[in-house]
Amino acid sequence: MSGRLPAVALTLAQVAGLSLMKLSHDRILPLEYTAYNTLLLEHLISLRKYTDKLEPQGLTLSWLYSARGDYARATDRLKKAIANSDLHNEKIIQYFNVRIMRVEFYFLSQYVSAINYPYRHILIGRGEHTLEALMEQLSRVQIDSSELRKQIALFTWTLVGAANALSGEVWEVQRNF
Repeated sequence: MSGRLPAVALTLAQVAGLSLMKLSHDRILPLEYTAYNTLLLEHLISLRKYTDKLEPQGLTLSWLYSARGDYARATDRLKKAIANSDLHNEKIIQYFNVRIMRVEFYFLSQYVSAINYPYRHILIGRGEHTLEALMEQLSRVQIDSSELRKQIALFTWTLVGAANALSGEVWEVQRNF
C-alpha cells in the first residue's frame, strides 16, 4: 500500500477500537439524543418568519411545534427515568438502550426510499424529506402548497415517532418486566 491509505486505515482502526471500548464500558449508550432538542428549536424558530406565507395556503406549523414539544418532554422523562433507575439491572439497561437506539431509527425518514435517499436522516440528511428541504420550500417566492403540506406532515410524523420511541411503548414495558 502506498500514499495515504495506510494512515487512513490505521486512523479508522483506532477510531473503531476506541468506539468499541467506550461502548463496552458504558452501561447506557452514549448517544446524545437530547442534542436534537436545541437543533429542532433553532430550526423551528427560524421557520416562524414564514407564518405569513403559510396562512394564505391554509397551512400552519402548530402540529410541528407540538411534535417538537413532545420530543423535548420525552427526552426529559427518559433522562429522569435513567437517573432514578437501578443501572445494575440488565433488563432495565436493555430497555433504556433500545429506546435510545430507536430515536435514531425514527429520525431516518420512513417515508422515502433508502435506495433513492441513502441519507434519510431528517435533520442531517439530504433530500426532500429533511427539515432543510422544508425551509428551502418556504424560502421560495412561489411555493407548492400540496408539496409543502406533505413535507410538513411527514416531518411532523417522523418527529412524533422519535418522541414515542423515547417514551417507550407501554406494552413493551410490561413484556420486559
